[in-house]
Amino acid sequence: MINFQPETESSFFSALGIPYGYLHESGCEPLLALCLVRAKNALAESVKNHGITQKEAQKIEEVLKVFGLLETMDMIFKRILAYVIPADFTPLYCFEICTRCPVPLPHGYICQENDRGEKFDYRLDTKVEGIVVCFSLVENDQISVLDAIRICQQILSSDLIEDETRYAEAFVRYARSGRLPGRSWTQKEALEF
Repeated sequence: MINFQPETESSFFSALGIPYGYLHESGCEPLLALCLVRAKNALAESVKNHGITQKEAQKIEEVLKVFGLLETMDMIFKRILAYVIPADFTPLYCFEICTRCPVPLPHGYICQENDRGEKFDYRLDTKVEGIVVCFSLVENDQISVLDAIRICQQILSSDLIEDETRYAEAFVRYARSGRLPGRSWTQKEALEF
């Protein structure tokens, strides 16, 4: 059994005008549903591997459309990039692309603005992951909504790869290339290789 739980409590997504919710499936962690394309992919995976029926998946898809999830992540990216940060805002955090390690694909960290030292101890590999992490940091009162939006704008303007599927594909291409670790590839290099 799977169901969709709409949410409206996030100050982060509310500020951006982005509808969202969670897909709940028996025996699985709730999945953040941000756009129809990603939600449909998750539903197809549940039909294939978790025993929900195609009819259940179609019913949930209709609920997602009625609720008003945006169609694609690109639509979400555009909303984030269009948000105007007030001129008098003083940021405490920023996003920084990593240039210090041999990991071949673009990645980065959320850092304190004043010293650009690593503040959070996980790396961000994709733009979607960055949005989800910023949402989580706001929900846990670790950063402000404006800091999170600004960080997402920096992430979306960076060379990070869009999502985990494209990241995995780029990593496989890199592994097959025989190229030695050195500087990180740009997004263009990773996707075109």
